[in-house]
Amino acid sequence: MIKEFREPMSEVPTSIVSGANGDIWFTEQGPFSGIARITPAGEITEFKPALPVAGDEFPLAAGPDGNIWFPLLYRGSWFLGELKSGQV
Repeated sequence: MIKEFREPMSEVPTSIVSGANGDIWFTEQGPFSGIARITPAGEITEFKPALPVAGDEFPLAAGPDGNIWFPLLYRGSWFLGELKSGQV
């Protein structure tokens, strides 16, 4: 069975990863350009990191700690971002 959900910001999802608790995380490219989480019930929450997410070229990663890791690119320098499980 396939269940479709409408993305509220009309962004382009470019990277997707399953979280430890069944949530799905994905990057969004467009005017919002951030990270979003969708629960199994279809509730979408969007997060806007302080630096641009590089998810169009590099994927999100689910760590063994249950956290979601992602690359950030700002003025030619790379940073590693982390969304801590249970804190977002």
